Amino acid sequence: MKNLFLFVATALLFTLSSGCVKSIIDLDSCDATLFSDDINPKLTAYQEALSAYSDEPTQANCAAYKAAGQEWLDAIRSYEDCTLLYTASWREAVDEAKAELDAEPCN
Repeated sequence: MKNLFLFVATALLFTLSSGCVKSIIDLDSCDATLFSDDINPKLTAYQEALSAYSDEPTQANCAAYKAAGQEWLDAIRSYEDCTLLYTASWREAVDEAKAELDAEPCN
């Protein structure tokens, strides 16, 4: 399940990073370089936390994995007005991913 989520999330990242709109009022917030600079480190942190949790499923690693995932998804959500591709289905996908992350038990 975690690998599927990671795959879908990575696909979402690559799709969002390539589709910024030029008609946004604040063009600086829709810059692909800014998007990459903002999102990629959070994705890397999430992947590292997921890997650490998979290797050693402790309470602390679970909390770190969930926090990194939420931070990454929040960062993606902050670009929802930036792209033509971020439609209601994208919003729903991010919301679903956040809900799944919240529901992940840390035991």
